[in-house]
Amino acid sequence: MVKRLPKFKAPQKVYKYCLVRKHHRDFFPRESVWRASKILQLIYSDICGPISPISNSKKRYLITFIDDYNRRTWVYFPVEKSEAFAMFKMYKARVKEKT
Repeated sequence: MVKRLPKFKAPQKVYKYCLVRKHHRDFFPRESVWRASKILQLIYSDICGPISPISNSKKRYLITFIDDYNRRTWVYFPVEKSEAFAMFKMYKARVKEKT
């Protein structure tokens, strides 16, 4: 169909990066194999920031906590990233208080 294409020569050298890129990867499962059976057994967390522009109350980060048992999400807004552990302790105390 196409005329006058040059003959393609296979490369003599095979690069490791090219082979890795072509490897098959399994998809992530849609449902978890294991779920928490009680509150605070498994917590997912993520921290985002620094966010620009900063808020009026000088908050530059946000941190989320998601309980795997009931899928409730809590969001906190620390000023510095180093406050993450203190935010987790506040989250844990608040969840224990409510149960």
